[in-house]
Amino acid sequence: MNRRTLLLLSYIYPPSRFFEIAGQRPYQFAKHLPQNGWRVIVVTRYWDDSSVHGEHKLPGDMPPVTEWNLASAVEAGIRDLDNSSRAVIKVPFQATGIQRAFGALDSRTKANPLLVPLRKLTACARELSFNRTGTTWLQQAHRVAESLCEKQAVSCIMATAPPADTLVLGERLATQFNLPWIADLRDRAMEMLPRKSHHIRRLSPAIRSAAAVLSVSDELCESEMKDLTLKSRPHLIPNGFDPSEYVQAPASDSSRFEVCYTGSLYNPRRVPDVFLDGLRLLFQQAPSLRESIRFRYMGRSAELMLQLASKYGVEDILCNDGHVTREQAIRAQMQASVLLHLTDSTGVTGIATGKIYEYFAAARPILAVPGDNSTADRLITSSNTGVIARTPADVAAIVSELHTTWQCDGKVTYLPKQDIVSSYNRAEQSRQLSAVLDGVCAAS
Repeated sequence: MNRRTLLLLSYIYPPSRFFEIAGQRPYQFAKHLPQNGWRVIVVTRYWDDSSVHGEHKLPGDMPPVTEWNLASAVEAGIRDLDNSSRAVIKVPFQATGIQRAFGALDSRTKANPLLVPLRKLTACARELSFNRTGTTWLQQAHRVAESLCEKQAVSCIMATAPPADTLVLGERLATQFNLPWIADLRDRAMEMLPRKSHHIRRLSPAIRSAAAVLSVSDELCESEMKDLTLKSRPHLIPNGFDPSEYVQAPASDSSRFEVCYTGSLYNPRRVPDVFLDGLRLLFQQAPSLRESIRFRYMGRSAELMLQLASKYGVEDILCNDGHVTREQAIRAQMQASVLLHLTDSTGVTGIATGKIYEYFAAARPILAVPGDNSTADRLITSSNTGVIARTPADVAAIVSELHTTWQCDGKVTYLPKQDIVSSYNRAEQSRQLSAVLDGVCAAS
């Protein structure tokens, strides 16, 4: 088979400890595209020991990290590409002086509540530094990508964002080498940078130059077409799951009805207040249920979760595991009675995080709180994979009903529409991407 080569630019990629689910999208594309006639070479950030948790190992089928040297790294990547149709080149990141200064300020103000204004300032700096990759990484990534385009017969470039700078890099390379490129928008483009007006002026022309634009939900496809004044509607390729990660369900603890949430909290957008308040209300109505209900949390926000559980008086039922490996989180999802999905509580619509699709693969009922009246609600109701609880009273009533079913049958009834769930298989989505890539190359 005569395979074409895709150059995939993705700042976020395993084993980054930040936005681990976001990194799954480019990783899974790179994993499955070779089955559809494409070779893939990824240019991403090198995540050193200070950026990853020690227990988070690279997936077994990922090429090993090489010692940084532009020429040797490029040559090693090309060899991997020839041997396995997939290669990953990791470019080191060096923080700018401003990023280092705000990072130090953030660590010194964390424990002092009187320094909240400074905390807000550093939060803005973190947002800026994430969505702006820093000139050192961008320059080095550009050099690596240039060398790859010169040494390899690259057929197409794909840049996935956030951060927004990868899109600018994709557009520059496409112009430089007269190649078609694809913009993959994992989030709402207008929110990728704090300075929105500047962001639109900077990114809109770059994105409009793309041969194709991808988005992750119907709502975002519509909003991006309007906000970026695109000539045609973006291609919809949502997030998904890899069934090979969910091979065999481990035995559950039959003595407890367990609600499980795996992931980070982002105040005020993604917080469990409505859910925890609902548990408080439930235990007021039926105190005996405390003995058989457990709420398990796995994620980087263990301290905040404990504070909120204490606020609502349910800390005694909280099993607060903190950050765990991806494998441990998947095991916990498959063992749970019910999976908690926290939707955006600030009114932002059109966003369906990768978590919801992982829950599909775990094959456990989903309790979405408080619902978004948009993408997440539609996904869950159309697939019959769960229910929506909008208020604490809804949480109390639904958890009580699910607990009753669990007491009678030893499990909670789960009857998903398998044809809808199966459509979010990463292999199928990579086939869809392959069709877009083929069309773009045929038209160029």
